[in-house]
Amino acid sequence: MRRVLKNKAFWVFAAMIVLAVGLSYSARRTRESTFCGNCHYMVPYIKQWRTSSHRMVECTRCHDYPLSRLLISSLKYATKTYNQRPRTEVKNSSCLQKGCHAEGLLTAKAAFRGGIAFDHSLHLNKPKRGMKLSCTSCHYQIVQGEHMAVTQRVCFLCHFKTAGKGESATGCPSCHAMPKRSVEHEGFAFSHESYLKLGVKCKQCHVEVTSGYGDVPEERCFSCHVERFEKMKDVPLIHETHISKHKVDCLMCHTPIEHGNVAMVGPLEVRCESCHLKLHDAEKEMYMGIDGQGVPDLPSRMFAAQVSCNGCHIHATESGEVLFGEKRVEAQREACVSCHGKGYDLMLDDWKRVMRKAQAECRAKLKDAEAIVRSSGVGGSQKVKASGLLEIAEFNCDFVRAGKGEHNVEHAIKLLRKSVLSADLAVKEVGGQTGASVSPILGLPDGYCLPLCHRRTSSPEKVSYKGKNLPHKFHIEEAGLGCGACHSVEKHKALDVKEKVCKDCH
Repeated sequence: MRRVLKNKAFWVFAAMIVLAVGLSYSARRTRESTFCGNCHYMVPYIKQWRTSSHRMVECTRCHDYPLSRLLISSLKYATKTYNQRPRTEVKNSSCLQKGCHAEGLLTAKAAFRGGIAFDHSLHLNKPKRGMKLSCTSCHYQIVQGEHMAVTQRVCFLCHFKTAGKGESATGCPSCHAMPKRSVEHEGFAFSHESYLKLGVKCKQCHVEVTSGYGDVPEERCFSCHVERFEKMKDVPLIHETHISKHKVDCLMCHTPIEHGNVAMVGPLEVRCESCHLKLHDAEKEMYMGIDGQGVPDLPSRMFAAQVSCNGCHIHATESGEVLFGEKRVEAQREACVSCHGKGYDLMLDDWKRVMRKAQAECRAKLKDAEAIVRSSGVGGSQKVKASGLLEIAEFNCDFVRAGKGEHNVEHAIKLLRKSVLSADLAVKEVGGQTGASVSPILGLPDGYCLPLCHRRTSSPEKVSYKGKNLPHKFHIEEAGLGCGACHSVEKHKALDVKEKVCKDCH
C-alpha cells in the first residue's frame, strides 16, 4: 500500500510540474503579440501594429486580457466557437502606466497636423458635448491607417456635427490660428486680420466647410445588436454606454464628416462687374479696403455685412441699367433710411462733404511738398527717398479720388493721413520746412470720428466705467476730448482708456 501511494504521489507531483510548466509557457506565449496573429481574423490588426509606433509594445500591455481570458479565447478559436468580430478596450490607466506615457501629457499642449495646438486637458478632464472622452476616443484608428493613430474624422465629427452651415460647434479659432499672410480669392488679395478685427465671421466668406452629416443609419446597429432599439433615441444614454463606458469608435456608428474649403462665397457677393464691366475697380477696391499703400487693409463695415452695390445704388438693375422711368444711379437716401432709420441719410452728406475737404487739404499738402523737394537741390539717396515718399502720397491721394472715399470713409481718411505724413517726411528728407498744418480730420488719429459718423449718432449722456457713472457727453462737448482719449482708434468701439488723460485734468 505504501509503494502504491508513493507511486501515485509521484505521478500527481509530476502532473503538477507538467501543468505548472504548461501554464507558465502558455502565460508567456499567449502574452506575446505574435500569438495573437495565430487567429486569422487578427491578422489585419497585427500587420498595422508591426508598422506602428507601438510595435515594441506587446498587445497585452495595453489590452486588458488576463490569462484566463486568453486561454478561453484560444479554446474558442480551437473549437471554432469564437466571435469573428473581435473587440477590446484600452483603459486610460494602460496608457499612463510606468514606462509608457507620462501624466504630464494630460496638461500639456501638443502640435497636431497643420500646427493646431491640441490641449489634452480640455478633452479629457471635462465632458465634451455631453460625453466623457478617453484616450482611445481619438487614438483609435485600427482599420484604416496606423495602429493607434489619430483619425481627423473623429475630430470633425465632434466639432461639426449639428453645427450651422460654415460653422464649427467650438468656433474656428479653437483650431485655426489667424492666417498671417495675405490670400487671394477671385483675383483680389486681402488680409484676414483686417476682416477679423471688424468682427467679420468666418462663415460670411467660407460658406461651406464640411461635407457629410455624421448621421447614424439604423442598419449600423445590426452589426452589433439584434432587436435592441427601444432606447435608440436616448442619445445621452447611447453616448454614455458606447463612448464613456465601452470606448466604441465613433465611426462604428456615425457616417463620416469631411472638413475643408468646400465652397467660398463668390467675390463676397459684391459683383460690381456684373453692372460696370470692370469700369469701377477703384470703387470696388475702396469698398473692399484693399490696395492702399502703407496702410493695412480695412474693409468697409457695410462690405463686411455683405451689402452689395445695389444695396445703396437702388435705382440700378443687376445689369447696370437705370430702372424704367429713373434718371439716376447714385446711392440714394432711401437706401440709408430703409436699413438704419430716419436721419442716417444725412450721414451720406457728411461723408461727401468731409471727403471733398480732406482731399483738397491732401492735394494742397502734396503740391507744396513736391515744390519744396523739386527746388531743394538735394540729390543722391535723399532725393530718391523723398521721391518715393511722394509717390506713396500721390498714389493714396489719387486712389481716394478714383475710388470715391465715401465707399469706405474710415479707410479713405487713413489713406489721406498717410499721404499727408508721407509728404511731410519727404520735405524733412530734403531739409525743408513742412507747410501749414492740416485740420484735425487728417491731423489727429481720432479726428474723423465725430465729423464722419458720431455727430449724427446720439452720444449717451453718461456711461459706466469701473462701477462709476461718467458724464460722456460733457467730456466730448465741454472738455473737448477726442474719441481716442478713451477709445481705441484701431479697433472700433473698443475701450483703451489712457488714465494719464484723466489725471491731467482731475
